[in-house]
Amino acid sequence: VTLSCVTTPSREPALTTDRVDLVIATFTYNTDRETRIDFSRAYYKATGRLLVRNSGSLQSLRDMAGKTIATTSGSIYDRWVKNCYKDTKLIVTDSFTNALLAFRDGRADALMFDDTILLGIAVTDPALKLTDDLFLAQPYGIGIKQGNTALKAWVDSRLNVMKKRDAFLPILKNTVPPKQVAPFSKNILRPKQTFGYAQGDITTVCS
Repeated sequence: VTLSCVTTPSREPALTTDRVDLVIATFTYNTDRETRIDFSRAYYKATGRLLVRNSGSLQSLRDMAGKTIATTSGSIYDRWVKNCYKDTKLIVTDSFTNALLAFRDGRADALMFDDTILLGIAVTDPALKLTDDLFLAQPYGIGIKQGNTALKAWVDSRLNVMKKRDAFLPILKNTVPPKQVAPFSKNILRPKQTFGYAQGDITTVCS
């Protein structure tokens, strides 16, 4: 197996230009992406979160008017904020690292991204926290070049085996702090737990 790094906006081109065979990189499904690439079955039910400073005036989505939010291009978050929080300013970067830098150096009041990524930052920096807001619940899938039905069938079969064996739970326990295992275990494939992809463009749903 050869591993290749991708950024958020380079994930689709990496597949469509045959640079990689699979993209396993916090890849949320949406109907627009499905017109260009294929997805495996859903394997993690991600939600959007806000990372903020403990001492900041932005403590929830309700506080975003007039504030600046950092996120990445090619994600669902930049489109959602543009559609639903028109009084909020955006810093949209080409990578998560640069979005995090914009937040850390004070150019942004908050960082908006997937729960899986932001949790690791929040638990290691006592000056930061995740707000209680959960939004844009959208499962991850594995990206596959469109039309490669044999590879998709193989990937789906392996995910089904992992679900049957409850193989995602020990991975979770080795990855997140103990107090986060219970809430995050609701988001993984388990023998009696499954989920699929929502249809439609969730970035236009503002409630």
